[in-house]
Amino acid sequence: MSDLSKFSATTRAVRAAIATDKEHGAVVPPIHLSSTFAFEGFGKPRTYDYTRSGNPTRSQLADALAALEGGAGAVVTSTGMSAVTLCLQLLKPGDTIVAAHDCYGGTQRLLKAFAKRGLFNLVLADLTQGVIPSAARDLQLKFAQLKPRIVWIETPSNPLLRITDIRAVADAGHAAGAIVVVDNTFLSPALQQPIALGADLVVHSTTKYLNGHSDVVGGAVIAADFTLAEELKWWANCLGITGAPFDSYLTLRGVRTLHSRIRDHLASTEAVVAALSVHPAVKKVHYPGLRDHPGHELAKSQQTGFGAMVSFEVEGGVQGVEVLAANLQCFTLAESLGGVESLIAHPATMTHSSMDAESRAAAGISDSLVRLSVGIESPEDLASDLTSALDAVLKSQRTVTRRHSERAAGHSERSEESAVADVVLLGVGAIGRELLSQLGQTQNALRVVGLIDRSGFVFDEHGLSTERLAVIASLKAAGTPLAGQIGGQKADAIQSLHEISRHKLSRPILVDATPADTSFVLQMALSRGFDLVLANKVPLAGDQSAVDHLHQLAARAGRTILHEATVGAGLPVLDTLSKLREAGDKVLSIEGCPSGTLGFLFGELGRGEKFSTALERAIAQGYTEPDPRVDLSGLDVARKALILARAIGFRGELANVHVESLVPPHLADGPTEEFLSRTADLDAPWAERVNEARKKGKVLRYRAHVTPDSIVVGLIAVKLTDPLGVLHGTDNQFTFTTSRYHARPLVITGPGAGPAVTAAGVFNDLLRLERSRERDSADKDLRVLNRLPQRGQIAHTG
Repeated sequence: MSDLSKFSATTRAVRAAIATDKEHGAVVPPIHLSSTFAFEGFGKPRTYDYTRSGNPTRSQLADALAALEGGAGAVVTSTGMSAVTLCLQLLKPGDTIVAAHDCYGGTQRLLKAFAKRGLFNLVLADLTQGVIPSAARDLQLKFAQLKPRIVWIETPSNPLLRITDIRAVADAGHAAGAIVVVDNTFLSPALQQPIALGADLVVHSTTKYLNGHSDVVGGAVIAADFTLAEELKWWANCLGITGAPFDSYLTLRGVRTLHSRIRDHLASTEAVVAALSVHPAVKKVHYPGLRDHPGHELAKSQQTGFGAMVSFEVEGGVQGVEVLAANLQCFTLAESLGGVESLIAHPATMTHSSMDAESRAAAGISDSLVRLSVGIESPEDLASDLTSALDAVLKSQRTVTRRHSERAAGHSERSEESAVADVVLLGVGAIGRELLSQLGQTQNALRVVGLIDRSGFVFDEHGLSTERLAVIASLKAAGTPLAGQIGGQKADAIQSLHEISRHKLSRPILVDATPADTSFVLQMALSRGFDLVLANKVPLAGDQSAVDHLHQLAARAGRTILHEATVGAGLPVLDTLSKLREAGDKVLSIEGCPSGTLGFLFGELGRGEKFSTALERAIAQGYTEPDPRVDLSGLDVARKALILARAIGFRGELANVHVESLVPPHLADGPTEEFLSRTADLDAPWAERVNEARKKGKVLRYRAHVTPDSIVVGLIAVKLTDPLGVLHGTDNQFTFTTSRYHARPLVITGPGAGPAVTAAGVFNDLLRLERSRERDSADKDLRVLNRLPQRGQIAHTG
């Protein structure tokens, strides 16, 4: 057989035992089902004599697994638990085994049963503490005292997905003379290599990812040392727990597709975790891929992926789990994991029911814990299926008592009768700080209770005073993150919003003043009772399906999304569009210069200023993004154009937008400082283009033109008499061509750049939202009055 060691793990898995049939040249090796094998002659046994002791098909699987795990040899067993049993044969009475306190319920049941019979001493310990250096030292001292013969690691753990530092625990175990065993079932060798991290033995339930099709029960033990492998082979034959040939054949067939399946598993899991993270029926998600997971950084360092197992706490305890399972179509309620199909399990009553309540509590396994084995179905289908089932959980809770449901699901309780609206600001950059200033200068019903940035959040349920907001804004401007300020807490945006929304808020509003993709944060906010006001263009210029989902979520939750500032800064562009529609008009196209930054730049060029000087002034005035290439590339304009086009019926993606970039290709990449140092090189080319337009009686403008079917963004030359030709400074301009305004289009012009202008647009949306709430409240009161009997009338109750 050819040497495959030089090839990747994917190739080695696919090529395992391929074209090894010397008798007939079969590409796929045949199954050797025979229970016994003929001797060559008297006293001349062949390599295999009896299938319990050895079998060609089983050996092919063992060789493949040893190669994938980087081991010296492997034993294929009849089940995963027989693999565990095999490892325990290395113990004798009086020996000690230290095992993870939250290991698989079946493993723990076996360990406790054997220990009760006096076969060895059992110590259950939290091995995840090895992540911390000081805790690792404590672990070394503990192992030195216990002198364990075996240390049993399970990482990620089942079902809470805790991460153990394999290298640290292995080092501590070896220092005490122990054999270190790692159960690698949850990740497979495709995502984790325990032997390379110091493990002596690796255990698998091959039923799971290695086979991957839920049609085989099997196990395996891979040894780093040849001598240890041979000892285990002897015990497997002695105990009669070796795997069957047909099961080995099926498992080897599954191994060949392991890496391609894992890639699909990970893609589906990413969508599932995203859906769970923002749903109000989910109290907590356990997944190492989340940045707030305690073992996230460790998992990144010792794994090549975060796996396809997810667990989470659902509202409503066992009843909530029952409702969830009953409403799922793409997840089957069943034990096991690692197959192509998605499964859901309730550990307390299924996989870990053999543990008593006290042991489950010690391991952190509550009645509300749900475990998912995410399959390779469509990621969108899985996320949608989960969301619908979790919606049903919320609905079932509300039928018991709506108020209790909203408190339990972590909703911000909404007091619609309150005169105050609580504002949470996401992003405390230039726009956010300007908005805080404007809010503090006027009397209004808006109360800022929370601020969130990349580092964490600051929150006061009674409202942050104007003075404190001013201090926070000043420190932020000087570079101090929120987590580093008095009262600041370290968290990412999802965590921050989760913590804030657990408090009782009055008519909460989330303002997004960031330049990042905050789609998941916005989804969480909507699901937890927030209305949204956006200055951030990125989420609404994202994938069409994601934007549709955001609006559908708002509709289901009865929430409002206002985003005037994403298009026209301080101009009422979307409001004008809304009023045209209300009047029965049809918008045919919208054209304009939606970038105050580029309007300012070309105004300066038209007056004879150098390109480099004009750009310096725009930066100094705060008109540009931190990297001005974002403005010059046309990406910012393209996002605005896409949002506006979608508002009049365009269906498409940012990639479909034709955009002319003003950044030369050779300056498109690299540090911002390098680009700025070379802008003088662009002075002459731009002067030439401006002069060419001037000779024709025209000026240069950067324009966006949108219709329900198309978007074009780029530089044009327009006459001085054209509406775009008379723009001044940072003015934005939008021209609406409609059925009614066809011969003479409707034109609106006004300031369009700078934090103050954008913040004013956000402020107007906040006030508009409050006015709409007041109208809704008045309409509600009127409806109530209309149902009351009028003076002189008698209300009959039948």
